[in-house]
Amino acid sequence: MRKRVLTKSFLNFQIVLIGNSTFPLFVLYRGIG
Repeated sequence: MRKRVLTKSFLNFQIVLIGNSTFPLFVLYRGIG
């Protein structure tokens, strides 16, 4: 049970990390285009 919660929080962390790294690139791309 504990392992499942840990995996879920890790997935959420990865999603946040990916979102934070792609958002500035998206803004930069829109700024150029």
